[in-house]
Amino acid sequence: MADLEWVDTPGGIRIAPLWVDPEIERHGQMVKLARSSPGAVRKHTHAYRAVIISGASKHWVQGQTADDVALQGPGDFWYQAGGQNYQDQFPTDGPTVLYVAWDGQPDTQMLGE
Repeated sequence: MADLEWVDTPGGIRIAPLWVDPEIERHGQMVKLARSSPGAVRKHTHAYRAVIISGASKHWVQGQTADDVALQGPGDFWYQAGGQNYQDQFPTDGPTVLYVAWDGQPDTQMLGE
């Protein structure tokens, strides 16, 4: 991953674009997230699939809490539906790195705590 071109985004998230399919607007990217307890509630227009490469994550959707979900580590994955509110937590000493495949153009709508 040393040769990836990481781009800083708001909130301390770093992204390294990997591929784009212009015909169907799908995107693949690496995402590097700093330790956080829980991030803001947010949603995206399009669904995505995430695989943990390193670090750890808790990922939960509206109606759940961090206590309702298991801590996931490298090799674990989840699916996030588009338009669904969710939160994440990355309880590790270092960054958590994910591979994320989007069903459309990536976007984020921040909804608060």
